[in-house]
Amino acid sequence: MKKILTVYTGGTIGCAPRDGQRELNTELAKRYIALRFSQSDSQYACLSHSLFEDSCLSSQTLSENMTLPKLQTIIDHLRSFDLAEYAGVMIMHGTDTLAYTAALLSMLFCFSPVPIMLISGAKPPMVEGTNANINFRTGAELIMSGIAPNVYVPYMNADGTLHLHLGSRIMQSANFSDDFVSAGESIDLADRDAMHDTCRKLSEARRPAPFGTDVRLDNGLLYITPYTGLDYGRLSLDGVGAVVHGTYHSGTFCVERGGEGEGYSSLSVLHLAARCKERKVPVFAAPCTLGDGQYSSVFDGVQNGGIVPLSMTRECAWAKALLATSAKMSGKELTEYMLTPLNNEIL
Repeated sequence: MKKILTVYTGGTIGCAPRDGQRELNTELAKRYIALRFSQSDSQYACLSHSLFEDSCLSSQTLSENMTLPKLQTIIDHLRSFDLAEYAGVMIMHGTDTLAYTAALLSMLFCFSPVPIMLISGAKPPMVEGTNANINFRTGAELIMSGIAPNVYVPYMNADGTLHLHLGSRIMQSANFSDDFVSAGESIDLADRDAMHDTCRKLSEARRPAPFGTDVRLDNGLLYITPYTGLDYGRLSLDGVGAVVHGTYHSGTFCVERGGEGEGYSSLSVLHLAARCKERKVPVFAAPCTLGDGQYSSVFDGVQNGGIVPLSMTRECAWAKALLATSAKMSGKELTEYMLTPLNNEIL
């Protein structure tokens, strides 16, 4: 029987309470997770001492402290194993930046031969009311049941409903919420036969990344979240190979003008687009689509600013562009790559 490779990176699922705070204590958290799994009514509970091959990153971190070098450490750790020798992989990760790591792994390991599960918890595994243990159990059971290879996030929301998210579609948990949602719908776990069929089709739609998995992450990407009053004149483009610009809930951004046909100020994304055009730096907006009912501001940005709309989550747009700039892609090649589906990210 192949084992499940478990990778502990830190996060709430690797924490324990102390003096009214949560602090990293991976060894204690691991023991609680193993104990809860062995005591559960899972059909695999009796195998708890032989099913998992534990590995820990040398440096654990709370996910809010995630950086590109730390992400690179996770990637290098996964590369150090022959994943085909395992039934699957379970990565313990904090919730704060979970969607970004899930998107990145979905793009980089989009052609993984085994399922990769990102497992998290809203509370440490030894705290009453935590969902960490059920998330862990669900990930293990899905792997052992033969779920098709891909990157997934099994997660129980506060209402007690279990969801299975595709890594390329999960979005950041909102402030004041412990729940996760996906662009579109999460994969229904109620009907396991239908779930396996859905996951098989999603797995078959994957394409290998054009640069393989040997990319070294660097800071060539500028990622912008819009807000009222954002002054694009204050942003430096030094060393930037691409820009990903988030959007408001309608898929829009500011193209502030004095009136129809009039000029724009540095408060307009068109100011940024013009500066980027001079440097041959592409600007992508996500999530953003064109079509009937879209606002004229978006058409203005696309037609007059050359902004490329992407119908995907902004987390996945960040991940794709980060990998592209790290691989030193540019120009038409970069834009075509961003518009080409790799792992079901284009909606």
